[in-house]
Amino acid sequence: MKMLFINRRGCLRVLLAVAVLSATSILAQSRQPKYIFLMIGDGMGVNQVEIAHRYRKLTSQDGSGLIFESFPVHSKATTNPVDAGKITDSAASGTALACGFKTENGIIGMNPDFKPGRSVAFEAHDGGRAVAVISSVGINHATPAAFYAHQKKRNMYDAIGSEIARCNFEFLAGEPLLGDNQKQTRAIIKAAGYNLLSGRDALADSDKHAKVMFEQNIPYQSELRTDSIRLADLVRAGLKKVGDSPTGFFMMVEGGKIDWACHANDFGAMIGETLEFDDAVRVVYDFYRDHPEETLIVVTADHETGDLKYDSSLRSDQKFTAQIANIRLTSAALADKIKDWSTKGDHAEIAARALAASGVNDATDNELRAITEIVEVVRSKDKKDRRAKELKRMYGNRNAIVIACHRFAAERCGASFNSVGHTSAMVPVMAVGPGSAMFAADTDNAEIGRKLIQMVN
Repeated sequence: MKMLFINRRGCLRVLLAVAVLSATSILAQSRQPKYIFLMIGDGMGVNQVEIAHRYRKLTSQDGSGLIFESFPVHSKATTNPVDAGKITDSAASGTALACGFKTENGIIGMNPDFKPGRSVAFEAHDGGRAVAVISSVGINHATPAAFYAHQKKRNMYDAIGSEIARCNFEFLAGEPLLGDNQKQTRAIIKAAGYNLLSGRDALADSDKHAKVMFEQNIPYQSELRTDSIRLADLVRAGLKKVGDSPTGFFMMVEGGKIDWACHANDFGAMIGETLEFDDAVRVVYDFYRDHPEETLIVVTADHETGDLKYDSSLRSDQKFTAQIANIRLTSAALADKIKDWSTKGDHAEIAARALAASGVNDATDNELRAITEIVEVVRSKDKKDRRAKELKRMYGNRNAIVIACHRFAAERCGASFNSVGHTSAMVPVMAVGPGSAMFAADTDNAEIGRKLIQMVN
Protein backbone atom coordinates (compact mmCIF):
# COMPACT_ATOMS: atom_id res chain seq x y z
CA MET A 1 0.00 0.00 0.00
CA LYS A 2 1.38 3.40 -0.93
CA MET A 3 1.26 6.11 1.64
CA LEU A 4 0.57 9.63 0.43
CA PHE A 5 2.33 12.51 2.11
CA ILE A 6 0.74 15.80 1.13
CA ASN A 7 1.89 19.18 2.31
CA ARG A 8 -0.54 21.66 3.78
CA ARG A 9 -1.22 23.35 0.44
CA GLY A 10 -1.67 20.01 -1.30
CA CYS A 11 -3.99 18.84 1.44
CA LEU A 12 -6.06 21.96 0.88
CA ARG A 13 -6.30 21.14 -2.85
CA VAL A 14 -7.49 17.62 -2.06
CA LEU A 15 -10.08 18.90 0.39
CA LEU A 16 -11.30 21.43 -2.16
CA ALA A 17 -11.55 18.72 -4.81
CA VAL A 18 -13.55 16.52 -2.43
CA ALA A 19 -15.78 19.49 -1.60
CA VAL A 20 -16.41 20.15 -5.30
CA LEU A 21 -17.27 16.50 -5.90
CA SER A 22 -19.56 16.45 -2.88
CA ALA A 23 -21.28 19.66 -4.00
CA THR A 24 -21.73 18.18 -7.48
CA SER A 25 -23.27 15.04 -6.00
CA ILE A 26 -25.59 17.06 -3.80
CA LEU A 27 -26.57 19.27 -6.71
CA ALA A 28 -27.46 16.18 -8.72
CA GLN A 29 -29.78 15.13 -5.91
CA SER A 30 -31.23 18.62 -5.72
CA ARG A 31 -32.58 18.37 -9.25
CA GLN A 32 -34.92 15.58 -8.24
CA PRO A 33 -37.73 17.49 -6.52
CA LYS A 34 -40.77 17.92 -8.67
CA TYR A 35 -42.58 19.87 -5.98
CA ILE A 36 -40.73 22.58 -4.05
CA PHE A 37 -42.01 24.54 -1.06
CA LEU A 38 -40.22 27.54 0.44
CA MET A 39 -41.83 28.42 3.78
CA ILE A 40 -40.78 31.78 5.25
CA GLY A 41 -41.59 32.78 8.81
CA ASP A 42 -41.12 36.54 8.67
CA GLY A 43 -39.22 37.69 11.77
CA MET A 44 -38.95 34.11 13.06
CA GLY A 45 -35.65 33.63 14.87
CA VAL A 46 -34.28 30.63 16.72
CA ASN A 47 -35.86 31.65 20.03
CA GLN A 48 -39.26 32.30 18.46
CA VAL A 49 -39.16 28.72 17.20
CA GLU A 50 -38.00 27.28 20.54
CA ILE A 51 -40.72 29.07 22.50
CA ALA A 52 -43.55 28.10 20.13
CA HIS A 53 -42.21 24.54 19.96
CA ARG A 54 -42.30 24.24 23.74
CA TYR A 55 -45.79 25.71 23.95
CA ARG A 56 -47.17 23.37 21.28
CA LYS A 57 -45.60 20.32 22.93
CA LEU A 58 -47.15 21.26 26.27
CA THR A 59 -50.62 22.02 24.90
CA SER A 60 -51.12 19.55 22.03
CA GLN A 61 -53.01 16.36 22.75
CA ASP A 62 -50.24 14.11 21.45
CA GLY A 63 -47.36 16.12 22.89
CA SER A 64 -45.96 16.93 19.46
CA GLY A 65 -44.19 20.20 18.84
CA LEU A 66 -43.76 22.23 15.68
CA ILE A 67 -43.80 19.92 12.67
CA PHE A 68 -40.80 21.57 11.03
CA GLU A 69 -38.72 20.99 14.15
CA SER A 70 -38.99 17.27 13.29
CA PHE A 71 -37.37 17.75 9.87
CA PRO A 72 -34.08 15.85 9.51
CA VAL A 73 -32.01 18.80 8.25
CA HIS A 74 -31.30 21.73 10.57
CA SER A 75 -28.93 24.66 10.04
CA LYS A 76 -28.83 28.47 10.25
CA ALA A 77 -28.49 31.34 7.82
CA THR A 78 -27.12 34.86 7.95
CA THR A 79 -29.39 37.64 6.72
CA ASN A 80 -27.39 40.86 6.25
CA PRO A 81 -28.13 42.98 3.15
CA VAL A 82 -25.42 43.84 0.62
CA ASP A 83 -23.93 46.27 3.14
CA ALA A 84 -22.76 43.86 5.81
CA GLY A 85 -22.75 46.64 8.40
CA LYS A 86 -26.51 47.06 8.21
CA ILE A 87 -29.45 45.00 9.45
CA THR A 88 -31.72 43.73 6.73
CA ASP A 89 -35.31 44.63 6.02
CA SER A 90 -37.82 42.26 4.39
CA ALA A 91 -37.23 43.70 0.92
CA ALA A 92 -33.50 42.90 0.89
CA SER A 93 -33.87 39.55 2.63
CA GLY A 94 -36.87 38.57 0.53
CA THR A 95 -34.89 39.41 -2.60
CA ALA A 96 -31.96 37.29 -1.38
CA LEU A 97 -34.22 34.28 -0.83
CA ALA A 98 -36.12 34.81 -4.07
CA CYS A 99 -33.34 35.84 -6.46
CA GLY A 100 -30.17 34.50 -4.89
CA PHE A 101 -28.28 37.77 -4.61
CA LYS A 102 -27.78 40.53 -2.07
CA THR A 103 -29.32 43.95 -2.43
CA GLU A 104 -29.89 47.10 -0.40
CA ASN A 105 -32.72 47.60 2.06
CA GLY A 106 -35.94 48.73 0.46
CA ILE A 107 -35.21 47.29 -2.99
CA ILE A 108 -37.51 44.60 -4.41
CA GLY A 109 -36.16 42.01 -6.87
CA MET A 110 -33.28 44.18 -8.09
CA ASN A 111 -29.58 44.48 -7.30
CA PRO A 112 -28.11 47.70 -5.81
CA ASP A 113 -27.70 49.07 -9.36
CA PHE A 114 -31.42 48.46 -9.95
CA LYS A 115 -30.83 45.66 -12.43
CA PRO A 116 -33.82 43.26 -12.21
CA GLY A 117 -33.18 39.69 -11.13
CA ARG A 118 -34.93 36.46 -11.97
CA SER A 119 -36.55 34.91 -8.93
CA VAL A 120 -36.83 31.19 -8.32
CA ALA A 121 -40.56 31.60 -8.99
CA PHE A 122 -39.91 32.99 -12.49
CA GLU A 123 -37.25 30.37 -13.18
CA ALA A 124 -39.66 27.63 -12.12
CA HIS A 125 -42.43 29.08 -14.27
CA ASP A 126 -40.17 29.40 -17.29
CA GLY A 127 -39.30 25.74 -16.84
CA GLY A 128 -42.96 24.75 -17.04
CA ARG A 129 -43.80 24.48 -13.35
CA ALA A 130 -46.92 26.01 -11.85
CA VAL A 131 -46.28 28.72 -9.25
CA ALA A 132 -48.15 29.85 -6.14
CA VAL A 133 -47.19 32.81 -3.94
CA ILE A 134 -49.01 32.95 -0.59
CA SER A 135 -48.79 35.21 2.46
CA SER A 136 -50.71 36.04 5.61
CA VAL A 137 -50.07 39.74 4.94
CA GLY A 138 -50.63 41.93 1.87
CA ILE A 139 -49.90 40.24 -1.46
CA ASN A 140 -47.76 43.22 -2.49
CA HIS A 141 -45.91 43.38 0.82
CA ALA A 142 -42.11 43.11 0.64
CA THR A 143 -41.53 39.37 1.03
CA PRO A 144 -44.09 38.02 -1.46
CA ALA A 145 -43.33 40.92 -3.81
CA ALA A 146 -39.69 39.81 -4.10
CA PHE A 147 -40.86 36.71 -5.97
CA TYR A 148 -42.67 38.55 -8.77
CA ALA A 149 -41.82 42.28 -8.71
CA HIS A 150 -38.90 44.60 -9.46
CA GLN A 151 -39.07 48.01 -7.83
CA LYS A 152 -36.60 50.50 -6.34
CA LYS A 153 -38.68 51.00 -3.20
CA ARG A 154 -40.75 48.52 -1.23
CA ASN A 155 -43.46 51.11 -0.50
CA MET A 156 -44.30 51.50 -4.20
CA TYR A 157 -47.30 49.30 -3.53
CA ASP A 158 -49.33 50.21 -6.60
CA ALA A 159 -46.42 49.60 -8.98
CA ILE A 160 -45.58 46.33 -7.21
CA GLY A 161 -49.19 45.14 -7.32
CA SER A 162 -49.45 45.96 -11.01
CA GLU A 163 -46.57 43.57 -11.71
CA ILE A 164 -48.82 40.68 -10.73
CA ALA A 165 -50.46 41.23 -14.12
CA ARG A 166 -47.19 40.34 -15.87
CA CYS A 167 -45.98 37.42 -13.78
CA ASN A 168 -48.69 35.00 -14.99
CA PHE A 169 -48.32 32.82 -11.89
CA GLU A 170 -51.27 30.54 -11.36
CA PHE A 171 -52.14 31.43 -7.76
CA LEU A 172 -51.47 34.43 -5.53
CA ALA A 173 -53.18 34.83 -2.17
CA GLY A 174 -52.94 36.92 0.95
CA GLU A 175 -54.38 39.97 2.61
CA PRO A 176 -55.74 42.78 0.40
CA LEU A 177 -53.41 44.85 -1.72
CA LEU A 178 -51.69 47.82 -0.10
CA GLY A 179 -51.49 51.16 -1.87
CA ASP A 180 -53.29 54.39 -2.68
CA ASN A 181 -54.83 53.22 -5.97
CA GLN A 182 -55.96 49.69 -5.21
CA LYS A 183 -58.97 49.90 -7.52
CA GLN A 184 -56.78 50.79 -10.49
CA THR A 185 -54.24 48.12 -9.59
CA ARG A 186 -56.94 45.46 -9.45
CA ALA A 187 -58.26 46.59 -12.83
CA ILE A 188 -54.80 46.09 -14.36
CA ILE A 189 -54.52 42.63 -12.83
CA LYS A 190 -58.00 41.64 -13.95
CA ALA A 191 -57.31 42.85 -17.49
CA ALA A 192 -54.37 40.44 -17.59
CA GLY A 193 -56.73 37.49 -17.16
CA TYR A 194 -56.70 37.07 -13.40
CA ASN A 195 -59.82 36.18 -11.49
CA LEU A 196 -59.99 38.41 -8.42
CA LEU A 197 -61.56 36.47 -5.56
CA SER A 198 -62.38 36.89 -1.89
CA GLY A 199 -64.46 34.98 0.65
CA ARG A 200 -64.47 31.36 1.77
CA ASP A 201 -66.78 30.09 -0.99
CA ALA A 202 -64.64 31.70 -3.69
CA LEU A 203 -61.49 30.22 -2.14
CA ALA A 204 -63.02 26.75 -2.25
CA ASP A 205 -63.66 27.13 -5.99
CA SER A 206 -60.46 28.97 -6.87
CA ASP A 207 -59.03 25.95 -8.70
CA LYS A 208 -61.73 26.33 -11.35
CA HIS A 209 -60.07 29.49 -12.70
CA ALA A 210 -56.98 29.72 -14.89
CA LYS A 211 -55.22 32.40 -12.84
CA VAL A 212 -56.27 33.58 -9.39
CA MET A 213 -55.51 36.45 -7.04
CA PHE A 214 -57.29 35.90 -3.74
CA GLU A 215 -57.56 38.67 -1.13
CA GLN A 216 -58.92 38.35 2.40
CA ASN A 217 -58.14 39.83 5.80
CA ILE A 218 -56.46 37.23 8.01
CA PRO A 219 -56.82 37.83 11.77
CA TYR A 220 -54.22 37.10 14.39
CA GLN A 221 -54.59 33.59 15.78
CA SER A 222 -56.09 34.83 19.05
CA GLU A 223 -58.73 36.79 17.11
CA LEU A 224 -59.81 34.01 14.74
CA ARG A 225 -63.51 33.24 14.35
CA THR A 226 -65.01 30.04 13.00
CA ASP A 227 -65.49 31.69 9.59
CA SER A 228 -62.03 33.29 9.44
CA ILE A 229 -59.63 32.51 6.60
CA ARG A 230 -56.31 31.18 7.89
CA LEU A 231 -52.91 30.82 6.25
CA ALA A 232 -53.40 27.05 6.18
CA ASP A 233 -56.63 27.55 4.21
CA LEU A 234 -54.73 29.52 1.57
CA VAL A 235 -52.14 26.76 1.32
CA ARG A 236 -54.82 24.11 0.87
CA ALA A 237 -56.41 26.18 -1.90
CA GLY A 238 -53.02 26.73 -3.50
CA LEU A 239 -52.34 23.00 -3.50
CA LYS A 240 -55.75 22.34 -4.97
CA LYS A 241 -54.85 24.78 -7.73
CA VAL A 242 -51.27 23.73 -8.59
CA GLY A 243 -50.86 20.36 -6.86
CA ASP A 244 -51.85 18.31 -9.91
CA SER A 245 -49.48 20.11 -12.28
CA PRO A 246 -47.84 17.34 -14.37
CA THR A 247 -44.63 19.36 -14.57
CA GLY A 248 -44.48 20.09 -10.85
CA PHE A 249 -44.68 23.41 -8.99
CA PHE A 250 -42.95 25.94 -6.80
CA MET A 251 -44.83 27.41 -3.84
CA MET A 252 -43.71 30.19 -1.50
CA VAL A 253 -45.64 30.58 1.74
CA GLU A 254 -45.00 33.44 4.17
CA GLY A 255 -46.18 33.67 7.76
CA GLY A 256 -45.96 37.45 7.83
CA LYS A 257 -47.52 38.35 11.15
CA ILE A 258 -44.80 36.72 13.26
CA ASP A 259 -42.81 39.81 12.34
CA TRP A 260 -45.62 42.20 13.24
CA ALA A 261 -46.05 40.59 16.66
CA CYS A 262 -42.34 40.81 17.39
CA HIS A 263 -42.17 44.45 16.30
CA ALA A 264 -44.80 45.10 18.96
CA ASN A 265 -43.02 42.82 21.48
CA ASP A 266 -46.32 40.94 21.68
CA PHE A 267 -45.27 37.63 23.21
CA GLY A 268 -48.67 35.94 22.99
CA ALA A 269 -49.28 36.96 19.38
CA MET A 270 -45.76 35.86 18.44
CA ILE A 271 -46.49 32.36 19.72
CA GLY A 272 -49.90 32.30 18.05
CA GLU A 273 -48.58 33.39 14.67
CA THR A 274 -45.71 30.90 14.80
CA LEU A 275 -48.27 28.19 15.47
CA GLU A 276 -50.37 29.44 12.55
CA PHE A 277 -47.28 29.22 10.36
CA ASP A 278 -46.63 25.70 11.62
CA ASP A 279 -50.20 24.72 10.76
CA ALA A 280 -49.52 25.85 7.19
CA VAL A 281 -46.33 23.77 7.17
CA ARG A 282 -48.38 20.78 8.38
CA VAL A 283 -50.61 21.07 5.30
CA VAL A 284 -47.49 21.05 3.15
CA TYR A 285 -46.03 18.13 5.09
CA ASP A 286 -49.17 16.08 4.44
CA PHE A 287 -48.53 16.64 0.73
CA TYR A 288 -44.91 15.58 1.24
CA ARG A 289 -45.99 12.32 2.89
CA ASP A 290 -48.04 11.51 -0.22
CA HIS A 291 -45.08 12.35 -2.51
CA PRO A 292 -41.94 11.78 -0.39
CA GLU A 293 -39.62 11.01 -3.31
CA GLU A 294 -40.60 14.13 -5.24
CA THR A 295 -41.18 16.85 -2.63
CA LEU A 296 -38.72 19.25 -1.02
CA ILE A 297 -39.74 21.53 1.86
CA VAL A 298 -37.41 24.29 3.04
CA VAL A 299 -38.45 26.30 6.11
CA THR A 300 -36.58 29.46 7.09
CA ALA A 301 -36.99 33.14 8.00
CA ASP A 302 -36.04 36.37 6.29
CA HIS A 303 -34.65 37.83 9.56
CA GLU A 304 -35.21 37.87 13.31
CA THR A 305 -37.35 40.60 14.88
CA GLY A 306 -37.39 41.82 18.46
CA ASP A 307 -34.01 40.54 19.67
CA LEU A 308 -35.89 37.88 21.62
CA LYS A 309 -33.93 36.09 24.37
CA TYR A 310 -35.12 32.95 26.11
CA ASP A 311 -34.13 30.66 28.98
CA SER A 312 -36.52 27.72 29.31
CA SER A 313 -35.17 26.87 32.76
CA LEU A 314 -36.53 30.08 34.29
CA ARG A 315 -40.17 28.98 34.33
CA SER A 316 -41.86 25.65 34.95
CA ASP A 317 -44.07 24.17 32.25
CA GLN A 318 -47.18 25.01 34.26
CA LYS A 319 -46.24 28.64 34.85
CA PHE A 320 -45.18 29.00 31.24
CA THR A 321 -48.47 27.83 29.74
CA ALA A 322 -50.62 29.51 32.39
CA GLN A 323 -49.01 32.86 31.75
CA ILE A 324 -49.60 32.63 28.00
CA ALA A 325 -53.23 31.65 28.61
CA ASN A 326 -53.67 34.85 30.62
CA ILE A 327 -52.84 37.10 27.65
CA ARG A 328 -56.18 38.45 26.45
CA LEU A 329 -55.42 41.12 23.85
CA THR A 330 -52.98 41.55 20.98
CA SER A 331 -50.88 44.70 20.97
CA ALA A 332 -53.11 46.44 18.41
CA ALA A 333 -56.29 45.58 20.31
CA LEU A 334 -54.73 46.68 23.60
CA ALA A 335 -53.63 49.99 22.08
CA ASP A 336 -57.22 50.64 21.01
CA LYS A 337 -58.50 49.76 24.47
CA ILE A 338 -56.02 52.11 26.12
CA LYS A 339 -57.27 54.95 23.92
CA ASP A 340 -60.79 54.23 25.14
CA TRP A 341 -59.75 53.89 28.78
CA SER A 342 -57.81 57.15 28.59
CA THR A 343 -61.03 59.13 28.19
CA LYS A 344 -62.36 58.10 31.59
CA GLY A 345 -59.74 56.51 33.86
CA ASP A 346 -56.88 57.78 35.99
CA HIS A 347 -53.26 56.79 35.36
CA ALA A 348 -53.08 53.97 37.91
CA GLU A 349 -56.39 52.46 36.79
CA ILE A 350 -55.32 52.41 33.14
CA ALA A 351 -51.99 50.85 34.11
CA ALA A 352 -53.67 48.07 36.07
CA ARG A 353 -56.13 47.29 33.29
CA ALA A 354 -53.38 47.27 30.65
CA LEU A 355 -51.24 44.90 32.69
CA ALA A 356 -54.17 42.53 33.25
CA ALA A 357 -55.07 42.53 29.55
CA SER A 358 -51.43 41.67 28.79
CA GLY A 359 -51.63 38.65 31.05
CA VAL A 360 -49.93 40.19 34.07
CA ASN A 361 -52.41 39.49 36.85
CA ASP A 362 -49.82 39.52 39.61
CA ALA A 363 -48.09 42.83 38.95
CA THR A 364 -45.65 43.93 41.62
CA ASP A 365 -45.78 47.41 43.11
CA ASN A 366 -42.69 48.33 41.10
CA GLU A 367 -44.25 47.10 37.85
CA LEU A 368 -47.51 48.92 38.49
CA ARG A 369 -45.59 52.06 39.39
CA ALA A 370 -43.49 51.79 36.19
CA ILE A 371 -46.53 51.38 33.94
CA THR A 372 -48.38 54.19 35.73
CA GLU A 373 -45.46 56.53 35.02
CA ILE A 374 -45.47 55.50 31.35
CA VAL A 375 -49.23 56.07 31.16
CA GLU A 376 -48.76 59.57 32.54
CA VAL A 377 -46.07 60.39 29.96
CA VAL A 378 -48.03 58.94 27.04
CA ARG A 379 -51.22 60.77 28.01
CA SER A 380 -49.43 64.07 28.54
CA LYS A 381 -48.02 64.03 25.01
CA ASP A 382 -51.30 63.05 23.34
CA LYS A 383 -49.75 63.14 19.86
CA LYS A 384 -51.59 61.86 16.83
CA ASP A 385 -50.15 58.88 14.99
CA ARG A 386 -49.87 60.18 11.42
CA ARG A 387 -48.56 56.99 9.84
CA ALA A 388 -50.42 55.41 6.92
CA LYS A 389 -53.13 52.93 7.90
CA GLU A 390 -51.24 49.95 6.50
CA LEU A 391 -48.19 50.81 8.60
CA LYS A 392 -50.28 51.06 11.75
CA ARG A 393 -51.75 47.64 11.03
CA MET A 394 -48.41 46.12 10.11
CA TYR A 395 -46.44 47.35 13.08
CA GLY A 396 -49.08 48.39 15.55
CA ASN A 397 -49.34 51.51 17.60
CA ARG A 398 -45.86 51.79 19.08
CA ASN A 399 -47.48 52.64 22.37
CA ALA A 400 -44.94 52.54 25.18
CA ILE A 401 -47.63 51.28 27.55
CA VAL A 402 -48.38 48.29 25.32
CA ILE A 403 -44.74 47.37 24.80
CA ALA A 404 -43.90 47.62 28.51
CA CYS A 405 -46.89 45.49 29.52
CA HIS A 406 -46.13 42.79 26.96
CA ARG A 407 -42.47 42.76 28.01
CA PHE A 408 -43.54 42.08 31.60
CA ALA A 409 -45.67 39.20 30.32
CA ALA A 410 -42.74 37.77 28.33
CA GLU A 411 -40.45 37.97 31.35
CA ARG A 412 -42.89 35.80 33.31
CA CYS A 413 -42.27 33.10 30.69
CA GLY A 414 -38.50 33.35 30.86
CA ALA A 415 -38.23 35.52 27.75
CA SER A 416 -37.32 39.10 26.98
CA PHE A 417 -37.66 41.37 23.98
CA ASN A 418 -34.77 43.81 23.67
CA SER A 419 -35.72 45.66 20.48
CA VAL A 420 -38.74 46.66 18.42
CA GLY A 421 -36.81 46.23 15.17
CA HIS A 422 -35.00 43.64 13.11
CA THR A 423 -31.71 42.12 14.22
CA SER A 424 -28.72 40.51 12.52
CA ALA A 425 -29.17 37.21 14.37
CA MET A 426 -28.86 34.06 12.27
CA VAL A 427 -32.19 32.42 11.47
CA PRO A 428 -33.15 28.74 11.45
CA VAL A 429 -33.22 26.60 8.32
CA MET A 430 -35.03 23.26 8.30
CA ALA A 431 -35.55 20.96 5.33
CA VAL A 432 -36.92 17.58 4.36
CA GLY A 433 -37.11 15.67 1.09
CA PRO A 434 -34.86 15.12 -1.93
CA GLY A 435 -32.25 17.86 -2.11
CA SER A 436 -32.57 18.73 1.57
CA ALA A 437 -28.91 17.82 2.14
CA MET A 438 -27.99 21.00 0.29
CA PHE A 439 -29.27 22.97 3.29
CA ALA A 440 -27.47 21.00 6.00
CA ALA A 441 -24.61 23.46 6.54
CA ASP A 442 -24.86 26.98 7.93
CA THR A 443 -25.09 29.39 5.04
CA ASP A 444 -26.35 32.79 3.88
CA ASN A 445 -29.88 33.59 2.77
CA ALA A 446 -28.75 34.46 -0.77
CA GLU A 447 -27.16 31.03 -1.03
CA ILE A 448 -30.53 29.48 -0.18
CA GLY A 449 -32.02 31.39 -3.10
CA ARG A 450 -29.24 30.29 -5.46
CA LYS A 451 -29.66 26.64 -4.50
CA LEU A 452 -33.40 26.78 -5.10
CA ILE A 453 -32.85 28.38 -8.49
CA GLN A 454 -30.40 25.59 -9.39
CA MET A 455 -33.04 23.05 -8.45
CA VAL A 456 -35.69 24.38 -10.82
CA ASN A 457 -33.35 24.78 -13.79
